[in-house]
Amino acid sequence: NYPSLVAGQLRASLFKDVSCGGATTENMWKPQGTNGPQLDAVSRNSDLVTVQIGGNDMGLGSIIGTCAQLAPQDPTGNPCQRHYNASGVDELTVAIARTAPKVARVLRAVHDRAPHARVLVVGYPDLLPDAGSGCAPSVPFATRDFPYLRDTGKRLNLMLRLVARWSGAQYVDTYGPTVGHDMCKPAADRWIEP
Repeated sequence: NYPSLVAGQLRASLFKDVSCGGATTENMWKPQGTNGPQLDAVSRNSDLVTVQIGGNDMGLGSIIGTCAQLAPQDPTGNPCQRHYNASGVDELTVAIARTAPKVARVLRAVHDRAPHARVLVVGYPDLLPDAGSGCAPSVPFATRDFPYLRDTGKRLNLMLRLVARWSGAQYVDTYGPTVGHDMCKPAADRWIEP
């Protein structure tokens, strides 16, 4: 949980962690189960706000499930990429583009609630080998879908970087520092669990 680690490093005197797995941009304004709206933790006195959002808006969890289900059809091919490009347009690229205004709306709301805060948009780490290699069956994707999914993650991070810049926030790259620690690495070296 990086917010707690950052708060510890900064020796924050007051810290609210409302991060929650599975959250979408809507959960900034609406409850997520028993958790209240995340923006309720942001106030005029906030001086640092970190946000990592967007992956769930584009359906990252269901994408992973779909790709794992499709892999047995063509284990050495790219059935996931073919699935998401069946219409002639890459649906995942479209999903990222549709998520950008949602992230921008969140950042506007953060700035409105905490006009003097430093706002950090935290990107997503390197989940799959940066070289594009695979590691089935421990990560159950078809061989040629690994680079497709890696590139999708990079496009998501690029969108977050651009939206952060346009919105007066700073982007924090977690992809670069996590290269070599993806879920295909041995347990002693990986920072991401498969």
